[in-house]
Amino acid sequence: MKIFKLIAVIIFEIIIIQKANSQDKLILKSEGELPVAIQKETADEIYYVKTVEDNTLFKIPKSDLKQINYVNGDSIVFTATNTKAVDSPAAETAGCKTGVKNAKYNCWIYGNSEFSYKVRRGIINNVYDSAIVFRVSSSGNVFPTNKWKLNYRDVSSIDQIKLRRKGSVGKGILIGAGAGFFLGGLLGLAGIPDYGIFESLPPEQNALTGGILFSIPGMIIGGIAGSFRIKIPINKNQFQYEKHKKVIASYSNNE
Repeated sequence: MKIFKLIAVIIFEIIIIQKANSQDKLILKSEGELPVAIQKETADEIYYVKTVEDNTLFKIPKSDLKQINYVNGDSIVFTATNTKAVDSPAAETAGCKTGVKNAKYNCWIYGNSEFSYKVRRGIINNVYDSAIVFRVSSSGNVFPTNKWKLNYRDVSSIDQIKLRRKGSVGKGILIGAGAGFFLGGLLGLAGIPDYGIFESLPPEQNALTGGILFSIPGMIIGGIAGSFRIKIPINKNQFQYEKHKKVIASYSNNE
């Protein structure tokens, strides 16, 4: 009987430890660490509860924080001022911002499997000697549009980076559809295939029919071509990262 009680106590303690480890963590400037469940963020404050079971809402100014470690593995590091240091990723200002101007490329960061987001979508902001800082949406694992924050990711947690120009899929579909319509129209106008089922179509109708029919595979081919991503293997390896660092930096969207 005592053995069962002991097992029950051990299981209970394991559950408590897992719950504590699965919380967000606020790293205070006063050198303390506060495990919490973050409920909401504004530009200047964090709203949180101390445990998921306790619905008492607290708030803390971001100016009191050094860092936030999110339960999904993301981290945000705050600076003492609003200035940026170009030689340190920890010096990036990480409050929520609005507007992603001049962003030309989307990136997919493939990270550790223990993260909630094994593949993190974002926009590369800065490239450093052993880490990258990229913009992520403040509303989830989608590409940032209106509100975003900066995310720091060390090389040791990056397996692969994939990059693609924004809007390339849509452009590919439009170009493919246009090219298919043009080719089908020319063939139909020349009467090379005659699309009439029971009788021949006049050249203008035959061209229109051919254009419509050829635009469908053109859209498919254009969409596939537009979805192509540039793949950069990192394999959590510093040497591998240094080989590709200049290429990664060429796809950054720092304003």
